[in-house]
Amino acid sequence: MVFSGLHIPCYILFDYDLCVECQQKNVDFCARCQQSREKSMNLLALVGCHKDISPRELFVGNKIAFFPTNWEQHLRAEISEMEALSEEARTALRLERRSGKPLIARYIARKLTSSNPSFVPKSLKEIINKAISVSWEEACVIDSRKV
Repeated sequence: MVFSGLHIPCYILFDYDLCVECQQKNVDFCARCQQSREKSMNLLALVGCHKDISPRELFVGNKIAFFPTNWEQHLRAEISEMEALSEEARTALRLERRSGKPLIARYIARKLTSSNPSFVPKSLKEIINKAISVSWEEACVIDSRKV
């Protein structure tokens, strides 16, 4: 909201965090992931997205995108060496088992894009293309001078 208020174009990317149980049952949410669903719906509403978007597949919109579960799980299907690269990143960056997700993502991105030929997963290309074309339209915060 701060960036939007300063007229800086923003693209929102997040994990919907749909649980494994919901995926297996092919439902949008269960009691266990209700809080995560509410937060995700709030983010979608922030940019004017409708509530009929299915969380079971990658969503890429003009202002927002989300991975159904999380980026790691989603990209395993597109990056065959995802596990090996994650472990390599943990070792190289000396990270604990449950920490450093942004650092690991950056490590993997640099590794893939610096390879010859460089590689960018299809879903990330789609997100990147939308993100670089986003423009500032209006602030999503209320101007306190007008209240």
